[in-house]
Amino acid sequence: MNFREVRDKVAEVADSIRKESHPSFLEVRTYRYRGHSMSDPASYRTKEELEKYRLDDPIIRLRAQLTREGKLTNEQFDQLDKRAKETVLAAVKFAEQGPELPVEKLYDYVYFNGAKA
Repeated sequence: MNFREVRDKVAEVADSIRKESHPSFLEVRTYRYRGHSMSDPASYRTKEELEKYRLDDPIIRLRAQLTREGKLTNEQFDQLDKRAKETVLAAVKFAEQGPELPVEKLYDYVYFNGAKA
């Protein structure tokens, strides 16, 4: 998967949806490095398969490309990575500390109800 190709395709589809107000579907194939849960040792994959996909990781490829192009240094990328992780951890903390929803609210905003925005 190439980050820039995915970004460009998503932008193209989003523009089309905004202009023509139609549904769309994008299939993006990814690879999950870990098992489905903490109890899943992922023994159905070989170490070689896992390493093959790790070497082709889109974030690692993007980092190499941006440093090769002189657009980011490794230190700058490390800072971006650190900030992204901090943002995610803050969002998780916010969610965990928020009030628990009543059962009748659990499916609000999950399904489209056909209303115009």
